[in-house]
Amino acid sequence: MIESRSPRRGRWVVLASVALGVVVAAGATAAAEQQEGLVTVSESGGISEATTAAVAALGGPVFERHSGTLRMMSVSRDGEPVQAFEAGMGVPMAVSSWDGSSAVALLGEPLASTLQGDGVVMSIRSAELRGAAVGDMIVMEGWNGALVELEISAIVDDVELDWAEVGVNRSVADSLGLDRVSSLATLGTDGDAALLRDQLEVPFVRVSGPGEEVDRTDFVLPTVMVKQRFGEFSFRPTRGDGIEIDPEWEEANIVTVDIPPLGLFECHRLVVPYIRSALEDLRSSGLLGEIDSNDFQLAGGCFNSRLIRGGDKGFALSRHSWGIAIDINPSTNRYEGDVNLSEGFGQTFRDWGFSWGAGWVRPDGMHFEWARIDVPEERACSTSTMERSRIPGVSWSIVERTRPCR
Repeated sequence: MIESRSPRRGRWVVLASVALGVVVAAGATAAAEQQEGLVTVSESGGISEATTAAVAALGGPVFERHSGTLRMMSVSRDGEPVQAFEAGMGVPMAVSSWDGSSAVALLGEPLASTLQGDGVVMSIRSAELRGAAVGDMIVMEGWNGALVELEISAIVDDVELDWAEVGVNRSVADSLGLDRVSSLATLGTDGDAALLRDQLEVPFVRVSGPGEEVDRTDFVLPTVMVKQRFGEFSFRPTRGDGIEIDPEWEEANIVTVDIPPLGLFECHRLVVPYIRSALEDLRSSGLLGEIDSNDFQLAGGCFNSRLIRGGDKGFALSRHSWGIAIDINPSTNRYEGDVNLSEGFGQTFRDWGFSWGAGWVRPDGMHFEWARIDVPEERACSTSTMERSRIPGVSWSIVERTRPCR
């Protein structure tokens, strides 16, 4: 559903109605993937010139999506704060932009028309997180350091924005320095998609043809769904890739636990029971010995508040900042390196709702991130939960679950 107000008349109108579905999509839009004749291309770290040239060589129109993470510094209504943070703090927001023709092709009308204005389109889930409404003003901090005040011109179903929290046109994106092309689409066939894969020969490019089924086994949750499940926090960058996050959120959600053979570590309290369950299954199957406890303590771990390293620019946060990702045996399973954990080991974590970085376009064999993708019904809710501990050095303990899952 698109709820919008005309910027010139202040008139409320309902433009369209679309069923809301929980579809985790990456690259080109979920709607676009269903359109016959559309070839979609995404590339980890942004679309390169070589990839752009190869897509253009197919001879059809090329549609672009620019995406990245910006910071939202405040939300106000009639001059009064709806959501505000301490000075210098802001919340991460997944933002996408399209030019006119790309918006029409990938998003369809009437959303493309809504984006022609100088306001922002916000997703329903993101609006609910902060109590925002059409007509509210938000202040966004761009990659270029600019602080830009924008009006929420519409609130739409998340799937319509392909799980971006905020959608803007190219003019607004330029004012915020959002200049990274994250995905391309063009008219073509499955044969064209196969040709692109052969021509590019780049391991970090993902190509999908109009009739091909996308393997989502190791896809991760959209940022807005991470926030809904684990909480939204404000942050400020510090030195290097470090960040300072809201201490109240950290106190309420990050716990210290001791789980053999990993030892003592910090993690989000809602994820710990699933890690524990995965480890118990590894023990039962004889695979627990693959874990190097010393390596985990020296270079692994779970909670680590920081930006993504070596990838997106701007304010893209590592899922370690939420404490929902865990790195195991990092010394022998380096980012973009060989994967030395067994398939059975990784599948056990998948069975308990984790995405395994070994299946990513840029492999990250050490990384297991809670995504709850294709979790069997009997494992959709761990039999254990957390409660505050009296053990010195351990803030919370794992106990048998006596209440329903969240």
